[in-house]
Amino acid sequence: MVVIDRWLETARNKGVLDGLMAKNSPLQIPCFGQLLYPKSVQRANKTVYVLARFDETDMLGIFCRGPRLFEGFQGIKKDIGNVSVLFCPLVHENAKTLRKALPFAAPARLAGHGTSFGTGDRLGIATPGHIHGLKNYRVWPVLAQQSVREIELTSRSFEEALDSVTWAVFREGFTRPWGADGDHLKTEEWVKKVLALGYSMITADVSEYIKEEYARAGSSEICASFERLPREVRRVLESNYFEKRIEISQDVIIHFSSEELVRAALIYWDAPQQAARLYRAGVEVCGEDEFDFELSIDETAIPTTPLAHAFIAMELQRRRIRPFSFAPRFIGSFQKAVDYIGDADKFVSSLKVHAAIAKHFGYRISVHSGSDKFRIYPAIGEITEGRFHLKTSGTSWLEALKVIGEVDPFLFQSIYEHAKENAPQALRFYRIKIQPDALPESNIINKKGVSELFESPDVRKLLHISYGEILKHPELRTKIYAVLKRNIEEYWKRLEVHIGSHLECLGLRKNTGEPDD
Repeated sequence: MVVIDRWLETARNKGVLDGLMAKNSPLQIPCFGQLLYPKSVQRANKTVYVLARFDETDMLGIFCRGPRLFEGFQGIKKDIGNVSVLFCPLVHENAKTLRKALPFAAPARLAGHGTSFGTGDRLGIATPGHIHGLKNYRVWPVLAQQSVREIELTSRSFEEALDSVTWAVFREGFTRPWGADGDHLKTEEWVKKVLALGYSMITADVSEYIKEEYARAGSSEICASFERLPREVRRVLESNYFEKRIEISQDVIIHFSSEELVRAALIYWDAPQQAARLYRAGVEVCGEDEFDFELSIDETAIPTTPLAHAFIAMELQRRRIRPFSFAPRFIGSFQKAVDYIGDADKFVSSLKVHAAIAKHFGYRISVHSGSDKFRIYPAIGEITEGRFHLKTSGTSWLEALKVIGEVDPFLFQSIYEHAKENAPQALRFYRIKIQPDALPESNIINKKGVSELFESPDVRKLLHISYGEILKHPELRTKIYAVLKRNIEEYWKRLEVHIGSHLECLGLRKNTGEPDD
C-alpha cells in the first residue's frame, strides 16, 4: 500500500496522471519511463491500461474517471480526485480479464495469413526479446508455444506460459495478431484443457499411432497383414486408393501402387483416426474452424514418403478435417540445437514434393526442431513460397545460458557439470544422439571462455535437452532467474539478433506495416 501511495504521489506531482487521462500521447512527460512502460499505455472504453513499474515487481494499472466497476480484475483500488485507479498483481485471473479487455493481448488464429514462426519460452521471460526480433519482419508469430513435455520438465503450467506472453505483449504494446500453440498434444484431455485456457492452436502429435515396424517388413508379411485388416478398412483402401493416380501439380503425381499403398496404410492407418479424435475434442470446446489445427508425425524414425503424406492428407479430407499445418518426418536429421544433418540436395528435392502436396490440400508445411537449421533455411523459404510454419524453442534457452556463461562463469560451470551428470535422464525424453566422449571438461570455460564451448554440437545438444534436469535443481533454478533478471536487457538483445538471423536466412522481408497475408 505504501509503495502504491508513493507511486501515485509521484505520478500526480510529475503530471503523469493528467497525461494518462488526456487523449494525447503522454510519452514526453518527465519521469514517465521511470513509473511505467511507455509502450504499454492503452486506451479502451474510456479506460487507460498501463504496466506500472515498482522497485521489486510490475503491476497492471487501470485508470478511469468517475465511478466505475473494475469487473473481473483483482487489485487495490485508489481514488485520486475524480480518477479511480486499480493496481493489479500480474496473476492468472488478471491476465485472463485483460485478454477480454484488450483483444490484442489474447492469442488469435493465424490461418489464412502468411508465414508463421513459433518461439517457445521455457523460462517465461523471453517474449519481449522474441517480439523485438519478429516485429520488423513479415511474419505472424506464435509467441506462446509449449509442449506437455516442456511444461512438466520446467514445473510450469499452460496458464503460466500463456499469461507470461500476455503480459509481455502488453508491456511491448505489440498489437499485431499472435498465436498460442499447445504443442505435441497426444490426448483429448490435454486438447480440451489447452483450448479452454484460450490457446488458438493445437499441435496433435500422433507419432505413437504410427506402426514403424511395417516399414521394415517384407512383401509377404505386408500381404498377410493386409488380409488381417478389418473388411471395412480394406474396402476403403480398395475403393479410394488402389492403383489411383493423384495429380498434385504439374511435376508431382502420386501413384497409389498396391504394395506401396498397403505398406503406407499399415504404417499410418491409425494416425488420421487419432488425429480426428483430437480434432473433435477441440471442436467440442471451440466449435468448428475456431482454432488452428496442426498434425505432427515428425517424432518417428521413418521419413514420411510423398505417398504417405498424400494418404494422410486424403484421410483427413475424408474426415472433413482441414489442418492449418502438417509436420512430416523429413529425410536427414533434425537434431536439437544444431544445423541440419544430411544431404541438403536430397532434402530440397523431398521438400519440393511435400510442399506441393501441402499446397494442393490447402495447408502449410511445419518444420519442427527448426532452430539453427541455417543450411536449409533458404530452401524452406523459397520452395514453400512462404507457406510454412517453423518452430523454435530450445534456441532461446541456449541464448539464456550464453548470457549466464559470460556474466557468471562459475554458475554456468555448475550448470554444465549438472547437465553432464544427468545426461541419461534428459536423454529419456528426446530422440537425440550425443557422444559423451566429445563433451569437453568444464575447465575449458576458464581457458577459452563459454563461446568456444557452444561451438561443440554435442554441448549444444546436451544443454538444449537438459533444461528439465537443470531447472528442477532448486539452487540452480533460483540463481538462473536471478542472473537473467539482472541482465534481462542483454538477453532480449541477443534474442532479437538471433531470431532476426533465422528470419533473414529464411528469406523473410522487413516489415513496413502489417505482414503479408
